[in-house]
Amino acid sequence: MLDSDRAGTYRKGQETISANAGARAMGINSESDTGASLQIGPTTLGMVRIYIAGDGVDIPLDFDPDEADEIAEELRIAAKAARGQKGGKAGKQ
Repeated sequence: MLDSDRAGTYRKGQETISANAGARAMGINSESDTGASLQIGPTTLGMVRIYIAGDGVDIPLDFDPDEADEIAEELRIAAKAARGQKGGKAGKQ
C-alpha cells in the first residue's frame, strides 16, 4: 500500500516514489506539454489502482477503497473550486 502526501510523492514502506522524478520542478499551477495516459480501476487484490503512463514513465499507485474514496472527494472539491475560478475554461459555465 502506498501513502501519499497528496503533492506527488508516494511512500511504499521505506521507498519513496516521486511523480516528478527526473522532471523539472512542477507545481499545481505549472503548465506542461507532457502527455500521459491515466487509467483507474480495481485490482484483483481488492485495491484501487491509478495507473499513469507516458514518456517512458509507468507509475502504478494502489490504494485501499477507503483511501480511494478520500482521493475521489478531494477531486470533487478541487473540481468545484476550479469551476469557481475566474478566467480560463474552468470559469466558463
